[in-house]
Amino acid sequence: MTDPYRIRTDETWDMARDDYLTGFTAEEVCRRHDIGLSALRQRARREGWRRHDQADPTPEDDFDVFEDLEPPELVEMAWRRFAAAIARGRGADAARWQRIHATLHARVQAEATQDHRDSLNAADYAARPPEQRPAAWPRLRLTGENVHDVHSNSSDDDDDADLSRAERRRRLRETRRRQ
Repeated sequence: MTDPYRIRTDETWDMARDDYLTGFTAEEVCRRHDIGLSALRQRARREGWRRHDQADPTPEDDFDVFEDLEPPELVEMAWRRFAAAIARGRGADAARWQRIHATLHARVQAEATQDHRDSLNAADYAARPPEQRPAAWPRLRLTGENVHDVHSNSSDDDDDADLSRAERRRRLRETRRRQ
């Protein structure tokens, strides 16, 4: 069956236009104001308030919007957007927000774990008497000029120079088995 013919007041259409132009999707506007989607699109085209008909907005600095948000707040925001996408029945958006939430949550957890480790290490270091504190980590010194001077992936044998990689690997496995 088809939906019954509905006549909406001008005030309803004004509110629908305002909601649509502020950023709500056409489906959300129709659901909020009990308007048919095709009627909304026809009226928007006829009266010139489609997004396509609007002038381009002035560019804004989008980086200032989230400048004062901490990572846990971003995790919460991603979770809310995930829940809203599910409520709207937008599966692709929900999956996208779920991945964003999982990534942010993992990053926040890793940072919290590292901060906890750092605080434990600092407390342990401060609690020790100065003579028992470990010395600074020794710096690694690489004496070779090139990477292969430090760690060679190829063998030094001249016999293996003309062998293929697969053959060298096979010989290496055989050598390991004999040992």
